[in-house]
Amino acid sequence: MLHPGIMRKIVTSLFLFISLFQAGFPQEGSLNTETQSPLSIEEFSDGLLKGLMAEHEIPGAVLVVVKGNETLFSKGYGYANLQEKSKVNPDTTMFRIGSISKLLIWTSIMQLQEKGQLDLNADITQYLGDFTLKKKNGQRITLRNLMSHTAGFEERILGLMGEDESSMEPLEKLLEEDMPSLVRPPNSQASYSNHGSALAALIVEKVSGLDFETYVDENILHPLGMNFSTLSQPVPEPLTPYLSQGYSGTSNPVAKEFEFIRAYPAGAASSSGADMAKWMKMYLGEGTFQESTILDSATFREMIKTAFSHHPNINPMLHGFLDLSRNNTRAYGHFGDTFWFHSMMLLVPEEKIGVFLSLNGSKGTLTYLGFYEQFMDKFFPERNPQISEIKLTEKLLDELEGDYKLNRYSKSDLTKITSLFARYKVEKGVDNSIRVDSPLGTSIYLPEDSLLFRKSGSSEKIAFGKDDEGKVKFLYADLLPMMVMEKTPWYEGEKLHLFIFVTATLVSFFILCFWPMVFLSRRRFYPSDPNRRYLPFSSKSLAWTNAFLYLCFIIGVSSVLSDPLALLMAIPTSFKLLLFLPILFTILTLLMLVHGLKIFEIAAISIRTKIFYFILVLVNISVVFQLFCWNLLGWQY
Repeated sequence: MLHPGIMRKIVTSLFLFISLFQAGFPQEGSLNTETQSPLSIEEFSDGLLKGLMAEHEIPGAVLVVVKGNETLFSKGYGYANLQEKSKVNPDTTMFRIGSISKLLIWTSIMQLQEKGQLDLNADITQYLGDFTLKKKNGQRITLRNLMSHTAGFEERILGLMGEDESSMEPLEKLLEEDMPSLVRPPNSQASYSNHGSALAALIVEKVSGLDFETYVDENILHPLGMNFSTLSQPVPEPLTPYLSQGYSGTSNPVAKEFEFIRAYPAGAASSSGADMAKWMKMYLGEGTFQESTILDSATFREMIKTAFSHHPNINPMLHGFLDLSRNNTRAYGHFGDTFWFHSMMLLVPEEKIGVFLSLNGSKGTLTYLGFYEQFMDKFFPERNPQISEIKLTEKLLDELEGDYKLNRYSKSDLTKITSLFARYKVEKGVDNSIRVDSPLGTSIYLPEDSLLFRKSGSSEKIAFGKDDEGKVKFLYADLLPMMVMEKTPWYEGEKLHLFIFVTATLVSFFILCFWPMVFLSRRRFYPSDPNRRYLPFSSKSLAWTNAFLYLCFIIGVSSVLSDPLALLMAIPTSFKLLLFLPILFTILTLLMLVHGLKIFEIAAISIRTKIFYFILVLVNISVVFQLFCWNLLGWQY
């Protein structure tokens, strides 16, 4: 499932998506005839995939390539279980496919729409019964909004996963408790939403009268003969021996527990390579595989039409599918990421080519994105690599500069801080270019239009968008049709908050260690000066206590977040207790401010001492600002 994980681990996956900026206009593809040969695919895949798996420490993988109703290539790589030395079998080994599961939701929606039971343009409230959305403000949300991730929900990762089977709840109960708020008007921006997808699954339940898992079994999996596929958590006992183990990405992979995804329709499915081949063949057959018709061809063609686009030259969102076009070849599909499994489904419709790749190691996102890029470049190469540059004004280039953050984050809870790390820095380059810096490297882009840029020597594109005031505020990328990057305001700047954090930490250590030593040395070695007044003991005590509270909070948070899965399952009690410290810190900071004003009225206290205490007050105020900025004041979860 393409879930946000927590802190840098989650954001790292988001960086991986942005870094590729894969492009291409959706035009008719041109198949390299080498794809006709299973041998050429095997030679290509063996060389590339084995290298990527070794580089990213992936224990096992399955790769399937189909053309129409024919399976061109199907192979398992490495191990499904390292301890038992059981190898991956492409026919029966089951991998967790993450957010590719969402295509089950969208296919179900299209089935019910085909039967006349759903209208993609109707307000979803007519299908939800007693279920109500938070802060809807009278605006209409449609199924088309849910399918294109444009309903306007903020992100919510707290409680996204469960510790075990007992943490699973009926879908309606879960969404009643955890549905995120609406933070932007529908159809204004795409922002990928697991909960929005689960809400669509709830509509399937209410309209069909079946729980979602049963509906999918009866209407998709069983008709296609997908006998090694399930949404059950854990998988049914007869399938347990076939389920691959998930592993952390280290030089010595560690086996991990089964991941329980509470909003299960959005990412809980497990499937084998052979079953995924059947699923892809159904899509490539416009809804039909062998004797089973899952969707009418007209319904399927509507499903792959554009549902929402941020920019006319950037890949759009389809009806549940991500447009993955590259090198002027139309392609669509979906990615899927849990913590320990990472998967890709890629469909090239004009040539009826389908590719499924799934990996059982935590660094699999890097692997499947690298495979996607090189597969498309190898078998569907760029046919028109030249671009015509235009000359941009220095004023416009200045407007484009800045830090941009992903719009997929929570605005209202304490995980807002994850947005601090998902940044791309845009700067003016030389000779009319712009430079995009990220933790993954630097890329140079040349202008094709005033707000449209193409990567030097590549077909990859990015584009900028303006707000209602005509100011450049948004950044769009081909491989991110389901999200937007927004220009970061100064008060959320990465450098600013890093400066506050480093300064406050150093000052706190200084106060904690230096003041007690000064106090003891003065008492022992220096006689008191009756004409000189020092800082009042109460003022020092406030500053010392605040320094102690700050360091305790930083150390405590670091300890809690050493296991990033903790917040995904529930807020630990230890973390709830830690949140008392910012409140105490804020109260003591206000008292320090009062003491500081009084100190300035005492003539006997030296100017140097007054300035030093004033600096301490400013540092503490900046920490309060930082805590407020990232929703760490109070219990915001």
